[in-house]
Amino acid sequence: MNAIFSNADAFKKTIRRRNSLEWIVSALLAPVFVAKIVSAPTLWSQIMYGELVLAVLVISAVVFYRGQMESKGDAGINKEECIQFQRRQIQRQIQLLSTARYWYVAPLFIGMLGLELERVVTNWSADRIPWTNLTCLLALPLLAIGVIWLNEVRGVMDLREKLDALS
Repeated sequence: MNAIFSNADAFKKTIRRRNSLEWIVSALLAPVFVAKIVSAPTLWSQIMYGELVLAVLVISAVVFYRGQMESKGDAGINKEECIQFQRRQIQRQIQLLSTARYWYVAPLFIGMLGLELERVVTNWSADRIPWTNLTCLLALPLLAIGVIWLNEVRGVMDLREKLDALS
C-alpha cells in the first residue's frame, strides 16, 4: 500500500512540476511577444506575434484546466479506491498528451511559420537566397513532428506503462 501512495505522490509531483514549468515559460514569453508586436516592422509580423501571444495563453489555460490533478477526496480510504483514483489521473494525462498537436503544437506552429515565411519573402532577392531563413522554415515542421512524437507517442506510451503497472 505504501508503494501505491509513493508512486501516486511521485506522479503528482511530476505533473505539478510540468505544469509549473509551462506557466513560467508562458509568463516569460507572453510579455516578449507583446513587446515584439509593438516593435514589429510590418502588420503581418504584428499579427503573427499576436497569434503567438494567444497561443501561449491557450497553452497556459489548457494546462491549467485539463492538466491539473483532481482533488484526492476520499480516494485514500482503501487500496482499491486509491488505485482507481490514480488510474483516473493517469487517464486524464493520457487524454491531455494525446491532443497536444491541437492545443500545443498547432498554435505555436502557425505563428512561427508565419514569421519565417515573412522573413523568407522579405530577404529573397534575385542575387541572394536566404538560406538561413529557408533552413528555419524547413526545420519548423520537423520540430513540430518531434514535439508531437514526444507528447503523443512517447509520453502516452510511458503513461500507459504506468497504467498497466497498476493492474
